[in-house]
Amino acid sequence: MTVFYEWENVDSTLFATRGQILDLGFSLPDDIEYVHTIRTHRSLIEFKLYEVSMAQRLPKMDQDMFNKILGYKQLLNAIYVINNRAKNISEYIEENKMDNSQKSKISKWKEEKIDLYRMKEDALKYLYGENRIDLIGYHTIGTDKRKSYLFERHPYSFHNWAETFNVFTNNYLGHLDKYPKGEPKDKFYGIDAAKGLLNEYTNKYINNEKV
Repeated sequence: MTVFYEWENVDSTLFATRGQILDLGFSLPDDIEYVHTIRTHRSLIEFKLYEVSMAQRLPKMDQDMFNKILGYKQLLNAIYVINNRAKNISEYIEENKMDNSQKSKISKWKEEKIDLYRMKEDALKYLYGENRIDLIGYHTIGTDKRKSYLFERHPYSFHNWAETFNVFTNNYLGHLDKYPKGEPKDKFYGIDAAKGLLNEYTNKYINNEKV
């Protein structure tokens, strides 16, 4: 068994994580054994690698089955849903912060916003560590010029404050006065379903795939 230390050293036609195989439209039997592992600078987690040749094509799925698969399309859409919710909460808080009658509601929503952004951060961190989303570089944003990483996988892009991430890039993308608003996208999920999917990925999948 080999321990790889960077994704560039892995032949993706031969070995991949369960998630990467799902992204190709295939799946692995639950009881299959992994053959190698990978530990990179992207993540403190060591991921299991399986033989791609052992994968089976996913069956034809209805929408309900599709929405439950932990493929990148589903996970990124779930991140989009919770990120949208968190942004809406931020806007509401900003618009009503001087209204004393809204204090209780704002306090509750601040807690929800923190939880949503933490969920987004965890999912992005693991997807990046698993080589399923690209780190494009970083912007500085706002008057305090805070550093924010930009992650992309078509058609989605997400920013995340750099101080909460243990990743590295020298690719400076310039300064933004505020976060850009992307084109609105279809939502596969309601907020509860999106949370459930990301919790399954970061808790069940990641914990079970750790070596």
